Amino acid sequence: MKETQPDYYAVLGVQRDASLAAIKQAYRELVRRCHPDAAGDSPEARAQFESLQEAYEVLSDRDKRAKYDATLPPRKYPVADMDAQSLWREAAALVFERSDSFSSLIQAMRVAVAIALEGSLLVIGVAGKDQYLAGHLDIPGNRYHIREALREISGQEIDYRVIEGTTDQDWEFVQRAEGRRAAHEPAPVPATAATRPTRAKEEARAAEAAQISTWELLGRKIHNAWGGTANRQHPITRAEFVITCVHWIAETSKQATEEGMPPDAVRREVGKALERVAQAVDLPPAAVALELVRGQHRRRAS
Repeated sequence: MKETQPDYYAVLGVQRDASLAAIKQAYRELVRRCHPDAAGDSPEARAQFESLQEAYEVLSDRDKRAKYDATLPPRKYPVADMDAQSLWREAAALVFERSDSFSSLIQAMRVAVAIALEGSLLVIGVAGKDQYLAGHLDIPGNRYHIREALREISGQEIDYRVIEGTTDQDWEFVQRAEGRRAAHEPAPVPATAATRPTRAKEEARAAEAAQISTWELLGRKIHNAWGGTANRQHPITRAEFVITCVHWIAETSKQATEEGMPPDAVRREVGKALERVAQAVDLPPAAVALELVRGQHRRRAS
């Protein structure tokens, strides 16, 4: 009869998405109680001590943990009546499983805290010291993957909002501030010939909105390409992926510029796309940007 595989996460009392620091802390706290020096020769304590060591040996090693995670049964969704914290924890775990080495997004989701679930809006908070990571949660491609995870887990469309702070009080402060701002906003002025946007401005706004959708599609294209790439750990595979994506980014940038997207907006969207590729192959964004700049110089010289 096949022996049942132990649940190492349950042994240590941590979630599947627990950080290495959380795993170490849980191990230290538990092993202290059943260590032979403290518990003596108790058979129960010795068995627990050995179980903890086995679990820690696997979960504290990146490669061993990845192999172990691949053997775990898949989660079953949707799950009804989840609170904000459970929903975010499950969404993070699902994104981690599917995003491979999108390290910046993983870091951002780990430091983010679910504050409240209000109808179809999940309020997420990031502490001030971690605000440099908060932007990764609002990158269009990342938002798409997080919202897909939330939808799959809950069985309904759920959006999320990121604020600074991690407590209910922080969220209440944001709401009060927005309420005060709305109360002091002047009433809309009826459009006149002098105030009505010109046709050229309206067309420019429409063109920029359309191009942003194009960039979102590019983000999905990059993600799908990475998801379908075999042997992703090989350096040559990663290099080929970067070259392909940089070509897509250059073509999209050229198209957006020709269609009238403002230069600042193009530069902003290029930066987001480069960061997405960098997250996939675990490189600094500047390294991927260097390949784009080299390609631009080669085309100019030819």
